Amino acid sequence: MDIFGVLSLIGGLALFLYGMHVMGAGLEKMSGGRLERILENLTSNPLKAVLLGAGVTAVIQSSSATTVMVVGFVNSGIMKLSQAIGIIMGANIGTTITAQITAFNISTFTPLLLFAGAIMYLFMKNNFVKHVGSVIMGFGMLFQGITMMKVAIQPLSQSEGFVSFLSTLNNPALAILFGIAFTALLQSSSSSTVIFQAFAIQGLLSYNVAVYLVIGAAIGSVTPNLLASLTANRNGKRAAILNLLFNVFRAGILIALINIFPIILTGIQSLSPNDIGRQLANTHTIFAIIAVLVAVSIPIFNGQLEKARRAVDMQNARIIKSALTNAYNEGRMDIPKKAVGQENSGCGVWVVICRSTSELPDAYTSDMLNEKSIYCGANSGVTVNGVKSNNWKSYNTGVEAVLKEAGLNCDTLKIKSRNDKEKGWDWIVIEVGFAKEQFYSRIYSGFKGDK
Repeated sequence: MDIFGVLSLIGGLALFLYGMHVMGAGLEKMSGGRLERILENLTSNPLKAVLLGAGVTAVIQSSSATTVMVVGFVNSGIMKLSQAIGIIMGANIGTTITAQITAFNISTFTPLLLFAGAIMYLFMKNNFVKHVGSVIMGFGMLFQGITMMKVAIQPLSQSEGFVSFLSTLNNPALAILFGIAFTALLQSSSSSTVIFQAFAIQGLLSYNVAVYLVIGAAIGSVTPNLLASLTANRNGKRAAILNLLFNVFRAGILIALINIFPIILTGIQSLSPNDIGRQLANTHTIFAIIAVLVAVSIPIFNGQLEKARRAVDMQNARIIKSALTNAYNEGRMDIPKKAVGQENSGCGVWVVICRSTSELPDAYTSDMLNEKSIYCGANSGVTVNGVKSNNWKSYNTGVEAVLKEAGLNCDTLKIKSRNDKEKGWDWIVIEVGFAKEQFYSRIYSGFKGDK
């Protein structure tokens, strides 16, 4: 390969990386900036968390970007460390979408994509159409970059030195180390995987060697997260370390599986015979899914998921407490210092979150729940949004409206964690009001039958 071939390879890689950036930025703008909010409002359901991580990563075309966001959320306290696990695992699945896309050979249509995208981006006034144009243009750049790289590496098959170097990668350990180092250098597992695909398509790499390179690339992909965590707090660093450990664990599991059961690779190859590019893309995706399935089956992971569920329960409780306190401070809620007809007791508003209609504090009955898993109540004499309460046993729609304004769905809100007598709860109560004529707000929890 001469100097012009090297420049063509570097230029193709640059165009590929920039195309990924343009496409991801366009998709993010099309979402209206909702990606971060989606991640912030992480559900405690582990399957949904994994799907969320995979979906967001597929949209922005970068597992590094997703996990860097997660490190930032954990660092700022928006997200608990235990909540980050599913997102990180899902991101490792979502990043395989790039290889699946690039396995298609649509280089013939690349100029059309670039032209159409440029027209939409440069000449259309509607912002949404402009963002769609940037996505199409980024898509075209991505494929044009791949085409340039494929053309540039063709002469390498005639280079004895390069072929000799690649032959050293027949050692799986060396292939994995090269995959780690090469990906760390590029700061992108998608980029390195696409390059390995191109080498394999040109006959420079065998399928088996490329598989170990892809496994190494998964470990090398954590480099941006480790760098981002250098300035993070302890939990932010833990989130980055968690990503590294998962990918090392993933590599170990996959190496063991393909050596104990070599039929796995044969089976993946049979899905797309005579198409090594697609075979590698399928391997990348299937390996990521297998790793997640194995990880979620181990006890330590399930323990972390339960912590995530409890964290979500308490996070919802804190949101409710803040919403009720703000409503009182803003004058939308008037709370007398003593309840009407109960002058010897305090007065306030409260919300009870339950696991189900049968698991309630002792003072409540299922008919108070208004067919929901929460009870919104207020003492007699309390006024919420202009409506005065006459009976604390009646479901208070004014309090429910305050929760809805805070972004909570009262129809689906309920206890997420399991029934654990040592660490969990069946219900959580959030109270805001007066006791002995002193304003207070509190959160407490308990089990069915507790008062």
